[in-house]
Amino acid sequence: MELQKVLSLIPSKLLEALAIETEVDVFTKKLQGEVMFKLLLHCIISHKDNSLRTMESAYETLVFRLINSKNRHSSIRFSSIGTRLSVINAAYFEKLFEACVRVYKKELGTDKNAIIRFDSTIVALSTKL
Repeated sequence: MELQKVLSLIPSKLLEALAIETEVDVFTKKLQGEVMFKLLLHCIISHKDNSLRTMESAYETLVFRLINSKNRHSSIRFSSIGTRLSVINAAYFEKLFEACVRVYKKELGTDKNAIIRFDSTIVALSTKL
C-alpha cells in the first residue's frame, strides 16, 4: 500500500488532537509526534531493514519532505531520533493505533476479520525464517 494512501485515511486533525491530549509534543521542536509517526510509517513501508541510520537518511529524502511539508527541518541526527523514540509518550501511538484500526475497518468494508492484531514478536520471528 502506498504511504500517501495510508496517510490520507488518517485526518491531520486527529494527529493534532492526539498530540495535545497525550502531550507528546511538550518540549519538542523538530521531532514532534506527527513527524515521528510519519517517519516510522514511511520507513516501515519503504525500507526492508529499518535502523536509526535508515530513519535519518529517510528523513532527509525528498519523498519524506513532501510528506512532512508542514514541519520543515533540513536534517536530523540518528541519535536524536533514538533519544526521541526512547522518551516519547507511548500513549500517543496507542491511541493512534486504535483510531487507525477503526478507520481502516470502515475502509475495508463489512469483513470484520480483515484487520488482525498480532504481537510484533511474530513479525520479528517470521523475518528470520
